[in-house]
Amino acid sequence: MDVHRVLFVCRENIGRSQVGAAFYNQLHQGEAESAGINVDIPGQKVGDRPEAKYTIDVMKRDYNIDISECRRQRVSQEMKDIYAHIFVMAELNVIPDWLGEFPRWNVPDLKGLSEDKTRETIGDIHSLVSSLV
Repeated sequence: MDVHRVLFVCRENIGRSQVGAAFYNQLHQGEAESAGINVDIPGQKVGDRPEAKYTIDVMKRDYNIDISECRRQRVSQEMKDIYAHIFVMAELNVIPDWLGEFPRWNVPDLKGLSEDKTRETIGDIHSLVSSLV
């Protein structure tokens, strides 16, 4: 297992985990990916989701990172054997038991937040990811 392979997991793989993986890949020479627990359309681009607009805008404007082309994927139990580290940013009521052993970051869902609150939450994710590297 490559010690630099990292997986960020959120509920729908539209915001938090995509942001975490993007920051990790910018700050570290590792390989980070993202996944979601409840992904309704695997393979869909994040930019095709209207609820990701503020997240995409803040990432482009404030961090010069474009996540609009990132593809959504569903997390699977087999992934825990592929990644050296997994960080979960989903709500407790949606996390499957097998993900419970991994660190959970208490980060609010970006879906439905105002642009200012989205910016603040993305800043929090940046701080968390920065502390890893």
